[in-house]
Amino acid sequence: MLLKTRSGESPRISASTYVCESAVITGDVIIGEKVFIAPHASIRADEPGSQIIIGNCFIGFNSVVFDCSIGDGCFVSHRALVRGVKISSRKAVEDGAVVVGQIQADRLEEVGAEQIEFASSVVSTNIMLADSYQLIRKQGRHNLYSGLILRVGQL
Repeated sequence: MLLKTRSGESPRISASTYVCESAVITGDVIIGEKVFIAPHASIRADEPGSQIIIGNCFIGFNSVVFDCSIGDGCFVSHRALVRGVKISSRKAVEDGAVVVGQIQADRLEEVGAEQIEFASSVVSTNIMLADSYQLIRKQGRHNLYSGLILRVGQL
């Protein structure tokens, strides 16, 4: 879901970015090429003077990103909080981490092979699912449910 601020600022998102339907992106947010925003992520720049710039990276499930800059190739894992910092390229924010100070952001580890593999897997799976959901929507839900009922009735 994309939301404007009271002052009318809207998120700007690259066409190559994948945003899950349950993610919420609010305000002065600039998202670059090939970013993946997982389900239930919250990306907010909705207070006066706040802005978010996100490069080519992975934003994990249930993460909160507020008033910050995240460089290319970063991996923000699940349930992480990133607020008010600048994260350099190719850095990893671990599962459940709270990164709210620049010294802490500067000490983040480099993204590892396991995180790259996980992000690639999640992105591929979600693109496949999104394509399938679009096909289902084109066919209409009635047809989908009718087919399921028919199959269940044949058991």
